[in-house]
Amino acid sequence: MNNWDWEILRGPVIWVTSALIFSVVLAMMSFQYYQTIQSDYMAKKNLLLIAQQRNAKAIDDSRVLTKLLPRFTALQEAGVIGDEQRLDWVDTIRDIGERLKIGSLDYRIEQRFPYETDKLLESVGNLQVYASRMNIKMQVFHEEDFLSLIALLRHRAKGLFYVESCDISRVQLNVIIDGRDPNLITECDLLWLTVQYEKDLEMVSSE
Repeated sequence: MNNWDWEILRGPVIWVTSALIFSVVLAMMSFQYYQTIQSDYMAKKNLLLIAQQRNAKAIDDSRVLTKLLPRFTALQEAGVIGDEQRLDWVDTIRDIGERLKIGSLDYRIEQRFPYETDKLLESVGNLQVYASRMNIKMQVFHEEDFLSLIALLRHRAKGLFYVESCDISRVQLNVIIDGRDPNLITECDLLWLTVQYEKDLEMVSSE
């Protein structure tokens, strides 16, 4: 190729080379822009998916709350959820004792302690079951007096309890039917159960 030929071809060669370089640069920039757009799209898609999942969970939680709230409120008002109702228990037992005309009625409430639920509330977070042991000792004329006391206590007192142990013994061998002297000595332990939020306990301990 002589100089004359190169003079003729130089312009087109430079133009084609520049066009190729520009095309390569444009392709690289387009690819990088595509990657950026794709990455941004995937990030926004993931955020949208997370938002949809949270919204679905919020709807489910709302439905569960709407369904369980009346029951929760009822248990709270009944004294099962929240602080133990010691004063109410004592006042109720006194009133029942007077109503049933029980002459000798002694009671003692021990300090409450965590109650082993055997994973009863393992699936429910921030809840702890506690038990308060109450010892009741009384002298009655008939065993039905004790059964009446327990029935009235379940009906009137705030809270939930069950009879843990009970012992009944005779005051004397012969049964007295004059209605003045007791025939039986009854001593029982009741366990009062209460449910409390761990967050509430942390607030109380921090105060």
